[in-house]
This record gives sequence, C-alpha cells and structure tokens, in this order.
Amino acid sequence: MESEIRLIKYRKALCVVTWLSPVIIMLIGSLDHFMYELSGENVFVGMWAPVSESIWEHLKIAFYPTLFVWTVAYFVFRGILKERVASWFAGAACAAVTSAFGVVLTQYFAVEVFGLPNEIYVHIPDFFIALCISQAIGAHIAFMSEEKKSAAILSVLAAAVTVICVIFSVLAVAA
Repeated sequence: MESEIRLIKYRKALCVVTWLSPVIIMLIGSLDHFMYELSGENVFVGMWAPVSESIWEHLKIAFYPTLFVWTVAYFVFRGILKERVASWFAGAACAAVTSAFGVVLTQYFAVEVFGLPNEIYVHIPDFFIALCISQAIGAHIAFMSEEKKSAAILSVLAAAVTVICVIFSVLAVAA
C-alpha cells in the first residue's frame, strides 16, 4: 500500500513537471537568448547562453533551461523521489536532449516544409510545441525506466551532451 502511495505521488510530481516546465523553460530560454549580449559578452555566460544566431547556439536555449528546471524540481520533490533518483534524471536527460533538437526540428519544419515566415511570431509557438512534447517524453522515460539500466545510460548521455555543449560554446565565444 505504501509503495502504491509513493507511486501516485511520483506520478503527481511528473505531472507538475510536464505541465509547468514548458512555460518556465520558455521564459528562461527567451531570457537566455539575449543574456550574452546583456552581460557584455561574458565568456562564462556564453557557456549556457547563445552567443550567435547559429543552430548550435539555439540548442542551448532549450537544453540548459530544461536541465535546470528538472534539477530544481528534483529538490522540490526529493522526498518523493528518493527511490527513483536515477529514473528522474534519466527523464531529465531525455527531456533536455529532445527539447534542444525538437526546437530546431519544429522551426525547420515550420519554415522550410510548411513555408511559414522565418519570424519570431512563428518561432515562439514552435518553441512551446517542442517543449511540451519533450517534457512529456521526459516524464514518460522517468516513469517507465528501470532504475538501474536505462537510467544510467540516459544519465551518461546527458553528461556527454553537456560536455559537448560546453566545449562548442567555449569555441564559439573564443572565435
């Protein structure tokens, strides 16, 4: 009975993240878009905020805010998550990767496939759609993954992508 109650609470935590995180990530990502310029082109800020209008730099608008929101949510719900920490962060890793690439894909499809103009009023809904889908995927992974197997693999994936993002960001700032 107690494990069923914990599972219900875990599902509720995932629902909160799935429904609230796209809005929070969108706000953070939108602010990050201008953060590098506002910081006076600070190299440290350039590690997580876009430093140019390249596609690579725009992946960071969704990737880092997603990891941040899921990590903050972990600390908010850590009493509920103590037995599913690896699954939670596996979901976070999957949400971060799919949100980053989902943003680029939705914007590509909107502009190149559907012929919509390459304007901010097209990119904002694309961004939100990609975030909603990616957060649902992350929540599904967090709920369905086995603690020892898939969670470890996805956590390594998140670490590898984070390192790659930091390396390319430093190279972009140095250029």
